[in-house]
Amino acid sequence: MVLAIMAKHGIIDKLRPLGITNELMSKVGMLYANHPFTTLFIVKMIPFLPPSGLTAAGAVRMPIGKFSFWSLIITIPSSGLYFLTGYLAGEEYARIAHYQELALAAIAIAIVAIVFAYNKLMAGLGKKMAPKELR
Repeated sequence: MVLAIMAKHGIIDKLRPLGITNELMSKVGMLYANHPFTTLFIVKMIPFLPPSGLTAAGAVRMPIGKFSFWSLIITIPSSGLYFLTGYLAGEEYARIAHYQELALAAIAIAIVAIVFAYNKLMAGLGKKMAPKELR
């Protein structure tokens, strides 16, 4: 709604440094008009994109009926998929939980090895770079 008001009063033209122009908004409007399912699907599935993408749908005046229909068509299957994935992963957790201790031990060993190698490398470089009278 805010973007729609800004576009109506010409404020979007002042936001050119941010890349928001009337031309961009008209292209976004054409995407929502010609490809509503694809555009909404991409907007809803890419992380961090929904707030601005769904706001843009309102700014370009996508009809609320079409917006609601396509949002439900996208949301219901994706929610079911996330639900099923979480359920199955939780069901398998007992089988793989004992690997967690092995993974933590491997990470700890890797960190110790990296710190040791870093210290050795820096000590060697320090000796090579030190003036001759300090060696």
